[in-house]
Amino acid sequence: MRLLLTVAALTLVAGCTSFADAPAGTASSSGTATTTPTATSTTADGPLAVTDEVDLGRSAADVTGARVAADRDGYAVLLQGGAGGTVLTPDGATGVTGTVLTDVALVDGDPVAAALTAGAVDPDPAVGVLLAAGSTALPTDLAPAVAAPRGLPVLAATGGDQLFLLAETPDGVGAQVLAVDPATAEVLATTDLDLEVDGATAIELVGLVPAGDGGVVAGLGVTTPDEDVVARLVELDADLEPVGRATGPEGRLVGLTGDDGTARALVEAPDGTLRLFGPQGGREQGDLGAGSRVAGVAAYTSSAGTVVVTAFLDQPAPTVVVTAPDGDPTTLELCDGDGDALAVAAAGDGTFLVAGTCDGESRLWTLG
Repeated sequence: MRLLLTVAALTLVAGCTSFADAPAGTASSSGTATTTPTATSTTADGPLAVTDEVDLGRSAADVTGARVAADRDGYAVLLQGGAGGTVLTPDGATGVTGTVLTDVALVDGDPVAAALTAGAVDPDPAVGVLLAAGSTALPTDLAPAVAAPRGLPVLAATGGDQLFLLAETPDGVGAQVLAVDPATAEVLATTDLDLEVDGATAIELVGLVPAGDGGVVAGLGVTTPDEDVVARLVELDADLEPVGRATGPEGRLVGLTGDDGTARALVEAPDGTLRLFGPQGGREQGDLGAGSRVAGVAAYTSSAGTVVVTAFLDQPAPTVVVTAPDGDPTTLELCDGDGDALAVAAAGDGTFLVAGTCDGESRLWTLG
């Protein structure tokens, strides 16, 4: 029987297996500093360095990607890999099998993960919310169902007490945003995004971040009939109504980050350099690095300006680049061993969290 990948969301609730109860080698909520960072990075507020490191308790061989959600009160780390994944918080861990986790967000302090699940083909493919039960999770159908025919990753963001999901449209060349009640799995509203590209042949879902009014900003790469890929940013209010028209700085969109309700786009220019664009497409910072794949980007703005942390793949060691206001980018290696920086998030208090791998293990680094 042919299988169809469909959109799902995972709500993690109390009852997760705590790190303290997990097998030896898993993370502790206090962190264990097992390696030494090789550099610090100077920002407008002082040096940014590794201040804590947590062993997340999963072999790097089993980790294909990661996502991080953080705020002033806590964090959630999604480790992707194989036929399932694991979501970890300071207090516990929840494992999922038989589905593919794609993103994680915090809703009222509780982690919520988006996923792709496989189901038998029928007129209404299952689209669900997975509710954690102990250390595992099982699916509950969303209502109404929404299919993702090609199985592109589904992205998640928080808007007030709602969960927003960014997913492909059934025709495979468009995108839609859903507002979901994370407690009941009810789809409260759905809107198709007007990307303002005639004859688009493909899309890439790059990011979904909160906007200041309880809405969201979606970031996508759209392939034109001429096979050019253009960046598109679409803002929606809390009712999923468009706020203005789709915009996009010139270049390939490689990252999107939300900073206190402000969306900032990381774009790769034709010459390969990375540039950060703020509201209304204004360029804020340029030359953030080049010649490497971007795993994620996060920003924090204080009275001194905006600090940007960009995580890169395919480096000799897990590496981020820190760009301070009016400063040159500074490379910061997170540990001395082999590995990758897979995801980064700002906690909203001037600190950053980076999930990745080092010396065969999964790690969570705090930068502050």
